Amino acid sequence: MGGASFVIFFCGFIGELFGAYVADKWLASGAAPNRVMRTIFGIAGVVATIAVFSVAHATSPTMVVILLSITLFFLRWGGLYWSIPAMLASRNKVGVLGGLLNFGGNIGGMVIPIAIGAPHAR
Repeated sequence: MGGASFVIFFCGFIGELFGAYVADKWLASGAAPNRVMRTIFGIAGVVATIAVFSVAHATSPTMVVILLSITLFFLRWGGLYWSIPAMLASRNKVGVLGGLLNFGGNIGGMVIPIAIGAPHAR
């Protein structure tokens, strides 16, 4: 289990570095930030979704580890969303926008488990 977990999360680490590298190179070539981010997030979302849903049909533990490694590789491209405040906000508002982004994510992380569990609580 430890080795499999290491492989899966190491693939996530490599994926985050690779996604950022691709985005940086593409942006440096003069591409529009909107196009770069939408494409990166779109590809990552589609591939990660297909890979994680494929786990249900995997026939061996090795295939599960491979599919989860692919999932985390592309899922970690989502870490690029932290660069969006710097693209959207002026220099003196980047921190506020980043804080609001983090706040929204934390509120969602708090509300969703309660909303899902509430109908089942008796």
